[in-house]
Amino acid sequence: MEVLTLILKRNVRMEPRFKFHARCEKLKIINLCFADDLFIFSHTNASSVSVLRESLEEFKRCSGLVPSLSKSMDFFSNVSNQLKAQLLAIMHFDEGHLPVRYLGVPLVSSRLMYRDCKILVERVKSKVKDWKNKFLSFAGRVQLIISVLISRKVYWCSVFILSDAIIKDIEKIMRGFLGVKVP
Repeated sequence: MEVLTLILKRNVRMEPRFKFHARCEKLKIINLCFADDLFIFSHTNASSVSVLRESLEEFKRCSGLVPSLSKSMDFFSNVSNQLKAQLLAIMHFDEGHLPVRYLGVPLVSSRLMYRDCKILVERVKSKVKDWKNKFLSFAGRVQLIISVLISRKVYWCSVFILSDAIIKDIEKIMRGFLGVKVP
């Protein structure tokens, strides 16, 4: 991925028609990599997307690695259907729609809303529902809450600023599972 990053940076530097994504321009961010996943950003115009495509082709020639077309997607925001079709034809990827989930959390292009975090509350509820069928001691319930539910909440909190409403919903579910009454 380091080689791909260098290819992208060189090609962007050499191509005056390339325009950075508006939120990436200040830091000159073109791509982000995590494990075998890659996010590439640009302004939505044909010349910028062509630079990205040419860079991927160059990387493919020198490394033999090919993007998985079935897993690759283009995401757009405020782009006409005609321009989308043109850019999709350049990259040969399917169009994706936000929010998309990555590493268990939603990726959204705007401020995180209550509805975006509702999945976290639903997962906590489903875990508790499964556990209620088992005969667990108070200490066992506390251990499950600490090791599973709180760690899930902490993971989301490390990625997002969760609303008070979401945190209160999760805490209410945990208190209910423990059998603790709070006025």
